[in-house]
Amino acid sequence: MISLEVQIRTFAYMILLGNFLAFIFDIYRVIRSFGLLGDLITKIIDFSFCILAGTMTFVVLLKGNVGDVRFYIFIGLAVGILLYNRLFSKFVIRYFRLILEKIIIFIKQILKLIQKLYNFIKRGLVAFKEKITELKT
Repeated sequence: MISLEVQIRTFAYMILLGNFLAFIFDIYRVIRSFGLLGDLITKIIDFSFCILAGTMTFVVLLKGNVGDVRFYIFIGLAVGILLYNRLFSKFVIRYFRLILEKIIIFIKQILKLIQKLYNFIKRGLVAFKEKITELKT
């Protein structure tokens, strides 16, 4: 028989785990919304997320109440996910999208700079090669 204290603590862990899993899923949703992932990669990540969620739930259950699965476990996960979605999801999605957009802009600027540097060096080498061929003839 598991004590009431252990059950309450496990319920709280499940709420926190529900929050964490919903947070991870929001981050994944934002990344996927940019269209950077193909269908196969999306399916692989979806499967990996399910494995991660199941594994984390199993580990928390083992640590919290020796792996005893009761109805309140599912209620705790659902409450955690719902609380997160109601309180934090819009904020996280908005700001993570903003951060990701800034990162993408920064990477594009770096790539443009590298392209300009490459073209500059290429023109210099072509001009140098032409000078050498002029000197040889």
